[in-house]
Amino acid sequence: MSQLARWYDVEVVYKGIIPERQFEGEIQRTLSLAQALKLLSQNHINFKIEERQLIVKP
Repeated sequence: MSQLARWYDVEVVYKGIIPERQFEGEIQRTLSLAQALKLLSQNHINFKIEERQLIVKP
């Protein structure tokens, strides 16, 4: 998530308890933010975007 924050100039905010899940893999830098978020949603990561904040929800 910190990498996405840097690449796409967004602030990542966690709401609630952050689960202990860890993911490994690669997201290509050439993907748009929408494409990267689609990959995350396919892995059951819930989020919403408000202005420049990516809010991750449990």
